[in-house]
Amino acid sequence: MARAYGRVYAATAAAGRKPRGRRTFDLLIAATALAAGLPLYTRNSADFSELGGLLEIIQVEPVADPSVGREVIEPPQSKDG
Repeated sequence: MARAYGRVYAATAAAGRKPRGRRTFDLLIAATALAAGLPLYTRNSADFSELGGLLEIIQVEPVADPSVGREVIEPPQSKDG
């Protein structure tokens, strides 16, 4: 996990973005996905734009779900069905 965080931090700094403040949490999320070999699902892919070379960033859109009275996130359907 520490190596993944280092890679994410370096990519962020190289892109000229400051890896501090609220961004720290984004970096931890990205490092977790990178270390686990998983894609990163997010509603705001711009927060992770500099990391596209390290891991797959998947933008998800909220959909209204009247049964719960709020928006929910549905990941895209896989190609396998």
